Amino acid sequence: MIEQIPSAKVTGLFHRNVTDEATKELHKAGLMEYYVMPSRSVTLQKRRAPFGLVFEHRVVDDPADRVIAFVPPSWGRSVANLMIKGADLSRPGRGSVLVERVVISRAHELCDPSGNICVSEDSFSDGPARLRDGLTGICCIVQRGHGEAVARVALETGACVPLIAFGRGTGLRDKLGLLRITIDAEKEAALFAATSYDAETIMDIIIDVTKLDRPGRGFIYLFPLEGGLINMKVFRGRHQHAASVEQIVAAIDEMKGDSHWRTVGEDLQINGRPPRTYLRGLQCLNCICDEGKGETLVNAAIEAGAPGATTSRMHYAGRRRFGDAGISPARECVTMIVHPSQVEAITDAMESEGAFDDETHGFFILSPVTKAFTYMGPG
Repeated sequence: MIEQIPSAKVTGLFHRNVTDEATKELHKAGLMEYYVMPSRSVTLQKRRAPFGLVFEHRVVDDPADRVIAFVPPSWGRSVANLMIKGADLSRPGRGSVLVERVVISRAHELCDPSGNICVSEDSFSDGPARLRDGLTGICCIVQRGHGEAVARVALETGACVPLIAFGRGTGLRDKLGLLRITIDAEKEAALFAATSYDAETIMDIIIDVTKLDRPGRGFIYLFPLEGGLINMKVFRGRHQHAASVEQIVAAIDEMKGDSHWRTVGEDLQINGRPPRTYLRGLQCLNCICDEGKGETLVNAAIEAGAPGATTSRMHYAGRRRFGDAGISPARECVTMIVHPSQVEAITDAMESEGAFDDETHGFFILSPVTKAFTYMGPG
């Protein structure tokens, strides 16, 4: 077992028809392992009635993928640029890339990201100029069927095109007795990014729209990003000018070096809202393991004090560790938001259930949560 490895988590959010293009670029550079989580990309489509009347924008979605790679910290921005190059993200509407600093706290020996790249750093000639600073990640986990409401907020505020993945929730639902029958175990997790100046305001709008202040409705949290390039093409359809609005925005972002100039937070503020109690100083604890092992590990985590967890399926696309002694391509990702004081007890409990044996191949990823919100009970 290995412990405490600083790492960069690079997440590509791609339309499925460009996923192969992005991953081929990673292969050419020598990146040997990554994960793919099936998702859907959500955008708005303008519907016009006869005589030019415009109806409400319709939400439409397409098959998409989250491509996730863990690499040494100094390689994160370069790997992100490889994804940008491979997927040709200079063209609006093809996807986003996010870079986070994380720590792999404990892991099976086959999950060491330092062995993930088989070439020297000199092979990554693409510099960091394409990535933008001043971004914050937003993740919102809601009951299945409510992800579209989250996506609509992201789209109508012009923040970013979100990706939604399916998962299964465990925790509060199992503690509510008869009320649990009204809470679906099936979840949707919407992931996107916004400018750091607007993220908290967008978070508040999502709380209002999805009623996260009610029992079992879901959870939302913000997390820091080292950099990213986000998909601003929130509307589908042809544009009528030489350049789309999204292309103009991207060009101004590049000229100014960040996205502060297009802050919309003051315009989005809702007055008269009662004060809320937010959660701060938490950590996101992810456990990636072989498919079928997540439920046992989650039960151990909840017994050790974890408030709940969401489990999603993902595919391991490694090239070096398949085979009889290798990692299964079918994997699961367990996501928990916990207090730092709980981390050791939770990971100890999961380890005692075999998280790091050769049938589970587990590894734990820790990352900071800057602000979060969920129902906290009456009063």
